[in-house]
Formats: sequence, structure tokens, C-alpha cells
Amino acid sequence: MDTSIFWARVFGLFLTLYALMIFAQKKKFLKLMKSAAQNSAVMYFTGFVSLMFGILVVVTHQVWAVNWQGFITLFGWLAVIKGITRTLYPEKVKKTVDYFMKN
Repeated sequence: MDTSIFWARVFGLFLTLYALMIFAQKKKFLKLMKSAAQNSAVMYFTGFVSLMFGILVVVTHQVWAVNWQGFITLFGWLAVIKGITRTLYPEKVKKTVDYFMKN
């Protein structure tokens, strides 16, 4: 199977299921997000998972094009950046979550 199609299926299924879960229990999700941002261990763990997932995408899929395949590569790099940010700057992530909770 083509790598681009594989990642498109993974992202499509993941994002669809995640969005449905959030819409089904929005209040619980917001409470969980705020609680997770307060816990350094959770920040480091989610940063590690995001970094690992992003690295998997980046290593297996380097297609820089202005189409759906380029979006997959961009998504991988954003996951790497997110993982690094959560691991190195958890206090900034907490401030961002607090900002979104107020607005």
C-alpha cells in the first residue's frame, strides 16, 4: 500500500473518531483537558507520544507538495513540534489551555 494512502487512512479514521468523541462529551473533554494541562507527568507523556507519532510520519513520508500528500507531511511535522513543545515548555501549554478555557 502506498505510504500516503496509509497515513491518510490513519489520520482520517483517528480525526473522525476523535471529533465524534469530543462532540459527544464536550464538557468532560474540556474538564479533562484542563486537568491534563495541570499535570506535568501527563504533559511529558503526551509530548512523548506526539513526538514519537510525528517522527514516524516524518521518517516514512516526506512529500512536500501542495496537495493532500503535502498535508500529511505537514501534519507529521506539526506533531513533532507539538511533542517538543509539550516536553520542553509545559507551562506555556498550560497557559494556552487556560486561555482557551476562558474564551
